Amino acid sequence: MQRVEGKAREAGRHELRLLTNGAFEANVSLYKGQGYSLDREEPFMNGTTVYMSKRIAG
Repeated sequence: MQRVEGKAREAGRHELRLLTNGAFEANVSLYKGQGYSLDREEPFMNGTTVYMSKRIAG
């Protein structure tokens, strides 16, 4: 995750966004532990897509 954040900073980005399957609760917990916030959840093919984001310093 640190490498991704570094690449984003190099590219002049100030936010990272990701999505994961809500059924993978461990993923959601991991990302929250890395500082990501849950933006929204949407139903998708009998499951839930979880959208998350994180602001990063430039």
